[in-house]
Amino acid sequence: MSDVQAPALLPNDPPGWSDLPAGWVGVFNAAVAYLDENLEGWRVVQVKQKYAALRIYYDEPEGTDRDTVRRVSRAIDEILAESERTCEVCGRPGALDQSNRYWWRSVCEEHRGSIETPEAELRWREGTDGPA
Repeated sequence: MSDVQAPALLPNDPPGWSDLPAGWVGVFNAAVAYLDENLEGWRVVQVKQKYAALRIYYDEPEGTDRDTVRRVSRAIDEILAESERTCEVCGRPGALDQSNRYWWRSVCEEHRGSIETPEAELRWREGTDGPA
């Protein structure tokens, strides 16, 4: 039995590949909950890791006022910044680690130096919505 929590449901299927490391599911769920509560009609474009942090690219509904867009964007940036301090593998407190010459990750002490993709990494693709 896995203690990895399930990702929140999205308002739409992300086009193409979207990746969510298992350790960041809690951060992801907080961001989705905020978007659901503060930006009715939002749609996900992509979920991925970039520069050792979780990124969620989303579209706001047409006609959303600029103040709302700015407020939501700042809040989402603050929520996602938590991923930089969270191990992407297990969700424990973590820090930036240069896993190899080209790749930075946010990991805990136990996963520091590992360049393997965690088995528990979650991927969305047509027909899959849970742990790989």
